[in-house]
Amino acid sequence: KTPFKYLPICDNPGYAIGNNKGVEIASDSNAKWIQFMNDDIVLQGESFFHDMMDVSESMPNAGGAVCKLLTHGGEELIEAGSIVWNDASACGIGRGAIYHTSPDLSYAKPVDYGSGACLMMRKDLFVDYKGFDHENFPNYYEDTDLQLHIQHDLGKEIWYQPLAIAFHAEHGSFSQVNAKALMTSSAERFIKKWGDRLEANHLENPHAYEPHERELQFMRASDTRARDPSKANILWLEQAAPNPDN
Repeated sequence: KTPFKYLPICDNPGYAIGNNKGVEIASDSNAKWIQFMNDDIVLQGESFFHDMMDVSESMPNAGGAVCKLLTHGGEELIEAGSIVWNDASACGIGRGAIYHTSPDLSYAKPVDYGSGACLMMRKDLFVDYKGFDHENFPNYYEDTDLQLHIQHDLGKEIWYQPLAIAFHAEHGSFSQVNAKALMTSSAERFIKKWGDRLEANHLENPHAYEPHERELQFMRASDTRARDPSKANILWLEQAAPNPDN
């Protein structure tokens, strides 16, 4: 049987406080990685944790990993990792896509962040940061804040693992109206904290671009290596898709 510890919480203190308390009671564990999951997450396939661990351990600079998130019924993609623009707005990569197995959504890559609804994090980095910043971000942006810290303060990466797939009911903890109000409040504090880093390291939101340029900007922003001048970007064209059996 899988060992576990039970933490009774009689109200909804929010994502940040709830998960911080959970990590506290597991502090005696020698585990290297922590897996955060909302209670509405439904994992797909028996290899989910293996796939998340695989990308986390195989990428030498990984500080965390995120999965491919689909809507609760699996009809649409919520995100294949997410982008943070330089104005602090955010966007799920591929959001709304029906064909979530398309090539651009099916390779592992470093991204700005992924939803805390299903997030794997290196335990030592989480503890050193004193967990999610519940004072500034009690609900919403606490996961983004942590992952920008991983990227900009520590120089590490958050990796998207397309083989790990989960279904998620968005805004399951709060109503749609309350969720928007909480997001707006947290967004103001997020901009104040990260505005200078975003301006220096993130791309411009392409909402006003022409369609072709908008698509290119999304492509550049969806993989953090594409905007790093110290790393090579190679386009490899093949007549047919590679066959791993040959």
